[in-house]
Amino acid sequence: LLIICADHGEHLGEKQLMGHSISLYNELVHVPLIIRGPDRDLPRGSTIDTVVSTRRIFHTALTAARCATEDEQSLTPAHSGSGTLHRESIFAMGVTPQNLLNLMRRRQPELILQRRCDLPRYALWYEQYKLLQTGDELELYDIFDDPREQVNLRDIIPERAEMLQEYLQQFIQMSTAQGASASAEPVHEYNDPLVSRRLHDLGYLE
Repeated sequence: LLIICADHGEHLGEKQLMGHSISLYNELVHVPLIIRGPDRDLPRGSTIDTVVSTRRIFHTALTAARCATEDEQSLTPAHSGSGTLHRESIFAMGVTPQNLLNLMRRRQPELILQRRCDLPRYALWYEQYKLLQTGDELELYDIFDDPREQVNLRDIIPERAEMLQEYLQQFIQMSTAQGASASAEPVHEYNDPLVSRRLHDLGYLE
């Protein structure tokens, strides 16, 4: 079984953003995922048209090794698109790193309020729609027809936005109950000077 994937994308000026710390837009979360494995599970040359989550790579590996339960098998990309709203939905959460917030407070504090950088961000994908929530601000996009997320459909189809927001709230409550944190965590210094320098060059350390 061979799986090729990326952990995240990168903003290069789209939506006036740079880097990979203050966004759940497609530039950051839409990443390559290529799987080569037993044809009985993933037929050669097949493409999954629906949205899948990199969190389900784990279940895919278990299934390929014949170690997955029936419930775990249902979470693989090969089974995506069949099931309940819970099964078909993809969730994401993002929090701005504390070291980046510290830099912004010193250099451009107005950006924190403008971009809501001090608030957790949540996203929900269902069918062709993607809902983004930052504080009380909602954005709804049709990612099939509008993959660059240019047209906010929140006020155009409010009933769809309300339905997805309700389900997103259930996810947030469940995640909170399971101990997921929506607080910014500091990036700690390392004793190795080379590691510290590389992390600093990448923007992970001040």
